[in-house]
Amino acid sequence: MDAKQKRLQGLLRQMARVEGRLVGMRRQSERLTAVRLILFFLGGAGSGVVFLTLGAAVWAATFLLFFVPFAVAVAVHRRLEHSLRRHETWLQIKQWQVARMRLDWAALPLPTVGDPPADHPFARDFDLLGARSLHHLLQTAVSHEGSQRLADWLLEPAPDLATTQRRQAQVRELQAK
Repeated sequence: MDAKQKRLQGLLRQMARVEGRLVGMRRQSERLTAVRLILFFLGGAGSGVVFLTLGAAVWAATFLLFFVPFAVAVAVHRRLEHSLRRHETWLQIKQWQVARMRLDWAALPLPTVGDPPADHPFARDFDLLGARSLHHLLQTAVSHEGSQRLADWLLEPAPDLATTQRRQAQVRELQAK
């Protein structure tokens, strides 16, 4: 098995593990939603009963008894939902990596940069920008500006050799870590 296949298999194993974790997290989120709802209605009903039977002075003290468990459930649920969103984002990124490895164009997000200028000497010949282009394949930027910078680098007719060598050295340094 070559390095690309090993990397692909590793990504697929990681994705399967995260998908399994997401199933459990979604189940837990549904349970916490139910717990929050029950605590809310029990707290409201309990507070109302205490207020009507024992008065406002006792109600203020017992209100905390109902409010604290609800507040804890809300805090735990929010933390779980935040973790759920992070896992889903991570999974989406890995799915895009697999799509890039397989050249599955339909699974990749469309590029945010438009078509190349009509007067560019080689952009159309080499499919540098647009759908199913080199830019589409390489683009992993999270901002439009980052995507535009990659497009500018690809469209540069005569890149500066020193700058290119410096960037290549930086990439090699990152690969070593």
